[in-house]
Amino acid sequence: MRLRTIVGVSCLLLTGLAPAAEKKDYPVTPVPFTDVRLTDAFWLPRIETNRTVTIPFLWKKNEETGRIDNFAVAGKLIEGKYGGERYNDTDVYKPLEGSAYSLMVHPDPALEAYLDGVIAKIAAAQEPDGYLFTPRTADPSRPQPGIGPERWSELAVSHELYNAGHIYEAAVAHFMATGKRTLLDVAVRNADLVAAVFGSRPGQRRGFPGHQEVELALVKLYWATGNEKYLSLAKFFLDQRGPDIKLTQYPPGNRLAIYNEPEQIQAHRPVLEQDEAVGHAVRVTYMASGMTDVAALFGDPAYLEASRRLWENVVGKKMYLTGGIGSGHDRERFGPAYELPNLTGYLETCASIGMAFWNHRMFLLTGDAHYLDVLERVVYNGVLAGVSLEGNSFFYANPLESDGRFKFNQDEIGRLPFFETACCPGNIARFLPSLPGYVFAVKGDILYVNLFAAGTAKVDLAGRAVTVTQETRYPWEGAVKLTLQSEAPGEFAVHVRVPGWARNRPVPTDLYHYLERGDAKVEIRINGKRADMNWDKGFARFRRRWRGGDTVEIIFPMDPRRVGAHEAVKDDAGKVAVERGPLVYCAEWPDNGGRALNLDLPDNTALLPEWRPDLLGGVVVIKGKGTADRAGRELTLIPYYAWAHRGPGEMAVWLPRQGPAESGNPRAKRVEGVFSRLISVGEPGAAVLAVKDGRVVFERGYGVAELRTLRPVGSRTNFRLASVSKPFTAAAVMLLVRDGRVSYETRLTDLFPDFPPYGREITIRRLLQHTSGLPDYEDLMPKADPAMPVEKLQIQDAGALDLLKRTSAPLFPPGTRGKYSNSGYVLLGLVVEKASGLPFGRFLRERIFAPLHMDRTVAYERGKNEVPDRAYGHGRRGDVWRETDQSPTSATLGDGGIYSSLEDLARWDEALRLGTLLGEVEMKPALTPAETPAAPVVGPDGMPHAYGFGWFLSPWKDRARMWHYGETIGFRTAVQRFPDDRLTVIVLANRSDLDAAALALQVADIYLER
Repeated sequence: MRLRTIVGVSCLLLTGLAPAAEKKDYPVTPVPFTDVRLTDAFWLPRIETNRTVTIPFLWKKNEETGRIDNFAVAGKLIEGKYGGERYNDTDVYKPLEGSAYSLMVHPDPALEAYLDGVIAKIAAAQEPDGYLFTPRTADPSRPQPGIGPERWSELAVSHELYNAGHIYEAAVAHFMATGKRTLLDVAVRNADLVAAVFGSRPGQRRGFPGHQEVELALVKLYWATGNEKYLSLAKFFLDQRGPDIKLTQYPPGNRLAIYNEPEQIQAHRPVLEQDEAVGHAVRVTYMASGMTDVAALFGDPAYLEASRRLWENVVGKKMYLTGGIGSGHDRERFGPAYELPNLTGYLETCASIGMAFWNHRMFLLTGDAHYLDVLERVVYNGVLAGVSLEGNSFFYANPLESDGRFKFNQDEIGRLPFFETACCPGNIARFLPSLPGYVFAVKGDILYVNLFAAGTAKVDLAGRAVTVTQETRYPWEGAVKLTLQSEAPGEFAVHVRVPGWARNRPVPTDLYHYLERGDAKVEIRINGKRADMNWDKGFARFRRRWRGGDTVEIIFPMDPRRVGAHEAVKDDAGKVAVERGPLVYCAEWPDNGGRALNLDLPDNTALLPEWRPDLLGGVVVIKGKGTADRAGRELTLIPYYAWAHRGPGEMAVWLPRQGPAESGNPRAKRVEGVFSRLISVGEPGAAVLAVKDGRVVFERGYGVAELRTLRPVGSRTNFRLASVSKPFTAAAVMLLVRDGRVSYETRLTDLFPDFPPYGREITIRRLLQHTSGLPDYEDLMPKADPAMPVEKLQIQDAGALDLLKRTSAPLFPPGTRGKYSNSGYVLLGLVVEKASGLPFGRFLRERIFAPLHMDRTVAYERGKNEVPDRAYGHGRRGDVWRETDQSPTSATLGDGGIYSSLEDLARWDEALRLGTLLGEVEMKPALTPAETPAAPVVGPDGMPHAYGFGWFLSPWKDRARMWHYGETIGFRTAVQRFPDDRLTVIVLANRSDLDAAALALQVADIYLER
């Protein structure tokens, strides 16, 4: 038999029943959890508790509550009536699935025999044609409320197909564990019935389940049997969702009235048109997981794009810091964007598990680590909080605040042993045993290290057997050591995920951000020697010839970090949360004088980690000088997952900050004075940022981004950078040099053979350093007709190249002297396109903006993309301001076409400081001034300047400086960086009367003073 793992839950291709035809698949394959043996001090005890406590406990509860008897009643094995909710069958199926996973790694004859008895009752309850739904079969004459008078007559509410999905998953797992077909045959008979009833052929029914689940399960059943009709049926059910359905309208006050609205079950629009997560949160994650399966197995990009849109909406606007989702108690649902109440948030445990399923699938399809960042966040926080350390009590809801009175957990304050709707305990029971299957993945001869947990895995890398041993005390410590063993030396690749939190990015959107930008770098060593990191999609990549016993050591910075929320999250305004590594922390009453909601956390409070082996199973707590009742008590924070083990009381993840970091700072007041005198209310304005020692010390917007709406300037307002775009163009070229696509000595005529002969003397290095001798394309443009709309006069990069091709000679012999030239950087933008095969803007997005999470920065092309929160340029004639946003030279890209904000440029500055995009060796030529024997580079101001690759390098008052400024119609921009002083100042203005470069220096002087 051959094991196959799909999306973290293993399935088996049955002997003799492999798929008939090769279909598309997930390009990345997880290493099966049966091939990963954890010895991890953090996870192994939780998995063992699940095996020895949680699973037996759930079987006991299923017996006590009559859930197992329901099958015996339906199968006429005993007399009785159906008891409980219409979805209670799944409370048996899910621990059965979890039991099977446990058996795979820990054989237990007594448990296996117990499962045989349960399965016999399940099989007895199945009707002759394969139908299996005990709420109807137990007493067809008196069906349970919500299941309809006949089979399949109330799919939006009945859970018939939801129940079916869970038995398919349990059946596949049971066969994998035991080799017995007893439950698998039950599942196949039911699936065959469903496939016969539903479809688009004549005589078949159309419809879809109100609660998604069968879609995922049918895919697993397809992998288990090779029967493609199951895969097609999964897609059919997804395709059926849409606005043409007619839902039963239950009267007000009826508990089923929540299903009157199609949004609750995501039936308001076809799945391919949905772009906002609405309705029941668990259902969204299961639906999106099924959509991702379809995208992978059918090779359907539309399904992937639809899943990605929903993901961006959830992770960008509707996810709590713990990774939990679903803010509304009333319908277990999503609320509007940024509505994330802490006290009343719902955050169902099942929804967190659904987030893990969905994000893992998205990683397997795209190879992008930011999905794993969300997965790690939700597993360590949102999922783990759902079960007690003892393994026998559970949270249904997981709020981020408790007042000790609000009964958030199914009308109780603390965890409960069981629920009337007991979906969450069973989901925990099946998820935890499969967790080792999320740790590693492979793609050909690439090994992905996704999560960090001590243990050993056996991995097949393109036919090469490799054993990977991982040693770590993560998440308490940041050191991870991988040891690789294979039969013989050979070349393959190891891709190690560097979590977003270790790269100063808590989540891969702007929903949350760190208040301080961490100084410590991630270190990676191979066989004890520091390794240069080649970054791609959040992974540090190492391809080499590996020998037995080779080691990879990773050290993650583990300092506590303050987190802030997006300004639109009103519940978190003026508040801060604390993280350390992947863990979210909270203040709980037993550690803080009996209270938590009266605490605050000022920005100047030092946060110190402390290992407490005696507390909550062993945790690192974080201590700091907070305030409680103004008594100045020492604040203590514990991991969020461990709260509510010491009795009911107050808890808070988000604590008041007592004002912004610069409040009352005399330097900040001086900066404030500079700009408040220059910019009046209602005028075009500016955005100002100062970063010192990796921490924002000043950040403010002044004036408005556009006069038409009086929209204020803020840290997320996007300004046209003009020539401050040039460092990005230079960085793009440097990445291509690193990739081996070009070299600095590549000649212009190598890339553009029809360029005039003097192009043979113009190298990429000379273009970067303004020593090419090219005239400025702006001087070559014909005189503009003032009556023509400016958009019709605008020249683009290709047009500038055509103008340059008509010049017969350079201004001076290339390399002999320097003259600042926009032409060189326009051509460099075209070089990027030639060498990479991608449009310039897309290359920047994929290789610079996305990896650095500059999510809102764009190379703007009118009609092709949009600029979020766009500032419009303005000029003043007398006392009247007018919009002067575009000129004939505003459409080129390589020399000045990027729009960005303070928020994103702070991330760019951080990458430069930490070397996360380009390392120290790679940056050296960028910081080496051009050597010109005849004369130095003459800048646009007519003065001589030292210039490297995309940066002016002249000092300021004997301090090392790399800087750039930009001027275009209506905009003035400047970046002043002082690397030795660890200071950066950025000024972005959408008005032409400000000297941004001089103002940035004025601010720098304030922060450079001793």
